[in-house]
Amino acid sequence: MTMTKILAAALFGICASPAFAGDVGVSISVGQPGFFGQINIGNAAPPQLVYPQPVVVQQAPEFISAPPIYLHVPPGHEKHWSKHCAEYNACGRRVFFVRDDWYHNEYVPRYQHEHGDHVMGFSHEKTTHHFELNYDGGVIDVRANDVKDTESRDQIRSHFQHIAQMFAAGNFNAPMLVHGTTVPGTATMTRLKDQLHWELKDMPRGARINITADNKAALDAVHEFLRFQIEDHKTGDCPMVR
Repeated sequence: MTMTKILAAALFGICASPAFAGDVGVSISVGQPGFFGQINIGNAAPPQLVYPQPVVVQQAPEFISAPPIYLHVPPGHEKHWSKHCAEYNACGRRVFFVRDDWYHNEYVPRYQHEHGDHVMGFSHEKTTHHFELNYDGGVIDVRANDVKDTESRDQIRSHFQHIAQMFAAGNFNAPMLVHGTTVPGTATMTRLKDQLHWELKDMPRGARINITADNKAALDAVHEFLRFQIEDHKTGDCPMVR
């Protein structure tokens, strides 16, 4: 067997058909894994902290009465804060450093739950996203986890009707709001909106959008968009074209 065939076989095995729940189951912004900077705790429970007391390099007069801010920083920055505080415009402020594991395991899921569900109009906990890259474009598929959950099914269908119209018009604000960042591929898809086609289809437990691109530039943008969705939603779908 040639090396090309070996690699192809390996990729085919990696990219086996996804299992749906209920079937048997760029820039980085706050609320995303890998973000470093100030976060808003809001009314949530107190975060887990690196140090129990706030740290300040040199208290600025204008911030004496201001409450401390919460920062998520790369490991080691908090130990050498005087060298790094300017990167966050925080040298004159009292700072609490949140733990990295708390940010990723508690803050990120809560942030995405609160912001994403509001934009989508349905619960991500009661539904499952899947994305597929193919040689014509790709597929966006969302289904209710429970076949009896007609409320989620109808919410999915309503959302898909809305975004199919938005995407056809070159408007990709919804994914930006869901993910808290400009989603890769959307700038090109906006520019090439007339060369992309969004076919909406109701499914027994939700809805599906089949995307067709008319040329390579549009196709590459669609694939970039779908790969980001796979990674950010953590669907486990194959990022390869098949």
